[in-house]
Amino acid sequence: PATVKGKKVPPYSGPTIDTFITDFGRSDLLKFMKKFWVSQGSSDASFWAHEFSKHGTCFSTFDTKCYSDYKEHEDVINFFDTVSRAYLKYPTYTWLENAQIVPSNTMTYTLSAIEGALREGSGATPYLGCKGSTLTEVWYYSHAKGQVQDVDLVPVEATDKSKCPESGIRYPERKQGSERL
Repeated sequence: PATVKGKKVPPYSGPTIDTFITDFGRSDLLKFMKKFWVSQGSSDASFWAHEFSKHGTCFSTFDTKCYSDYKEHEDVINFFDTVSRAYLKYPTYTWLENAQIVPSNTMTYTLSAIEGALREGSGATPYLGCKGSTLTEVWYYSHAKGQVQDVDLVPVEATDKSKCPESGIRYPERKQGSERL
């Protein structure tokens, strides 16, 4: 679980996130999440609950006290809508492909090449996470102008050093089921 001001935030438990999204009539958002937010180790609903518990509780603008006419679970909808729109602002796969860095089960890449391609696209160097030599995650850092819900993001350099080797980084082809079409 996440901590906010040193206080542990308990994992979310309750109705599934997709219930709230459906109740708000946001089938477009749910369709997007089912395509791009696919869990590899648990149900999508459990993964989404984890994401909201860990990340949605860190932004003061998602605090229900910040809403002038709050509707129950509006903060949850706003969080997933905001993150989905931010995802579209950072087309990682496209930026890598533009630098001839493509998924492959035989090729490997250098840390500097991957960071350079993503810095070129985003305007700042992101954090890259690897398990062994396999690229598993990319974290973009940014400052929000105004409320984060506006997705007016200013890229900033990662504050954490990438946890990937300098060379021999694998960027494997996707496995069946990692993205739903």
